[in-house]
Amino acid sequence: MSNDTHGRKLTTFDVFISYARADRDPVERLVHGLKRDGIQVWFDMEQMSGGHTTMSARAGGSARSARMIGCLSDAVAQAPPRPPAHPQPFRRAADLSQ
Repeated sequence: MSNDTHGRKLTTFDVFISYARADRDPVERLVHGLKRDGIQVWFDMEQMSGGHTTMSARAGGSARSARMIGCLSDAVAQAPPRPPAHPQPFRRAADLSQ
């Protein structure tokens, strides 16, 4: 765990899951399998009250995660482009590829 600027404890996750809502069922199976293997997963349907998502909540989740899993599908390919919830995981991925 780490602290925020006010000294409060922040939860740290092993992975942040990014996916299209249309793919929720198979992604939930993936999340349960990862958790069964001891991996701490940030999954919006579990980490956000009532299942409501906001960009700031997703940005916080991705910022507190060591890695990101992007679940790509036809639903993702057909969705209109939008900026990432938090650019840091993408910068980390670019750094690792070099």
